[in-house]
Amino acid sequence: MLPKIKNDEKVEDYESLTKLKNSLKNFREVFDEILLELFERECKQLAPSWNNQRLNEEIENFQKELKLSSTFDKNNPDEEFGIKVQEIKQKIGSILQHYLNKNDSSNQEHLQLIYEKQISFKSSSGIVGFALTEISDQNIFALGTKQGDLLIYDSQTFELIQGISNAHNGWIISTNYISELNLLITTSSDCNVNVYGTQNRKLSFIVTMKEHKDAVNTSLWIGSKQCLLTCGRDPDIKIWSLADYSLSDKISTNNEGKMGCQMIYLDSLNLIGVGFFTGKINLYNLEDKQLVKSISTGSDKYYINSLLYLARIQKVVAQINENTIRVWDAKECFQEFFDLKSDGSANFLITDFEEKYLMVTSDKQYIEKWRLTNSQMKEKINLPSTIKNSNGILLFKNLQKALVSSWKNNILTIFQIQSNI
Repeated sequence: MLPKIKNDEKVEDYESLTKLKNSLKNFREVFDEILLELFERECKQLAPSWNNQRLNEEIENFQKELKLSSTFDKNNPDEEFGIKVQEIKQKIGSILQHYLNKNDSSNQEHLQLIYEKQISFKSSSGIVGFALTEISDQNIFALGTKQGDLLIYDSQTFELIQGISNAHNGWIISTNYISELNLLITTSSDCNVNVYGTQNRKLSFIVTMKEHKDAVNTSLWIGSKQCLLTCGRDPDIKIWSLADYSLSDKISTNNEGKMGCQMIYLDSLNLIGVGFFTGKINLYNLEDKQLVKSISTGSDKYYINSLLYLARIQKVVAQINENTIRVWDAKECFQEFFDLKSDGSANFLITDFEEKYLMVTSDKQYIEKWRLTNSQMKEKINLPSTIKNSNGILLFKNLQKALVSSWKNNILTIFQIQSNI
């Protein structure tokens, strides 16, 4: 008979698993199928960088390690096998994790931020984290302050190149660079959207677009549709043509409420996603402007500010309350998700360029980092004591550097990125 497995008993090694396996006797084919299916699934989750050849090699090695080719006694059927299968599947997870760690440690992907230096900018306060944007084709980055100033820095030396005082009569909430048009878009609490040309590493003002009646929190450029979307604290998502800088259409939200600081575009479905103060995330069809799906996060009266669509891995990520980040599977129509728990009051989300790691800023003295294929693996990147309430991260793709901003002061912290991704 199959040995009884208590709820608190752990399968610690391959010898324990072999004993379980040998007791099944008559059910080799079923047992093999369960093991290999589970192992393959876990490999794809925990080692997504493996190609098919590597995956097949590891499955073959796993078969050998578990000695699945051993002879079974077919004259001793185990009537309890069907009952115990689920227990075995639950217990086997720790073994697979140990196996993967043991066999892939030399190729383990990692991403680390190593402190380099700090710089300060002219401002009496900090910035909004969404107001940091790299202009990579010119090796500069833009920074908007809560005083309404727009600053341009050299992204290699971090020296100030240009400063535009009072670019807005209020907080600059977001900046957005459109590389194909060489345009920088800024949005502000003054209800306006500004457009700047970027030539020779400097900005030149083009136009202010005025259709919003309250603070404008974000902008989103959709190159395939040649349109710019903006939204904020007033109703409706505005759709602009940048050919003549005019309002061309809008998406009605039916007075759902104030919108957050990031929009997403699911290109394969032609859907626009936006978070609300009501704790909902709504998806609208860009073609007919109609609501397609409303996702309740269960967090009433919480501003869904941070919202990401990770096209490479087909995930949607949002901060749904003060310390909870939810990750949905876009391929499964948002039916499946898991939650990440932050230690502090989280406020800004960003992934690396390969969409393997999620980094989160908060009121803590460190950045939290999760591997998106394993919600249990959280690391901490310590920040200097001068950083109070970090609220933004800008990754420089070609320079292997990262910049961290603060809500409360005018200091930017620069890190070197060490990665083998």
